[in-house]
Amino acid sequence: MYPFAIEYALIGATIALLMWRSSGSFLSSDDGPSAAPQTLSSPKLFLGRCDCRGSSWGLAAGGAVAAVEVANLFIFFSTNVEDDIEV
Repeated sequence: MYPFAIEYALIGATIALLMWRSSGSFLSSDDGPSAAPQTLSSPKLFLGRCDCRGSSWGLAAGGAVAAVEVANLFIFFSTNVEDDIEV
C-alpha cells in the first residue's frame, strides 16, 4: 500500500499545482490561440464553462481502485496469523 500512497500524493500534488496555476483564467474558443487569458468574476461563470465530458471514466476507475483498496485493508486486518514457533 505504500506505493499507492506515494502515487496518490504525487497525483494530488500535480492536480493541486495545475489548478492553482490556472484558477481564475480561461481562454474562449473564439478568441484564437494568441488571446490573453481573461479573469472570471464569479464561480457560476467558471462552472458554466467547465467541460466534464470524460470525468465519468475517472470516477468509475477511482471507485474501482478504492473498492480494491478497502477489500485489501479488510483482508489484511481480518487475518490473524499467530506463529506457533517455540523458542
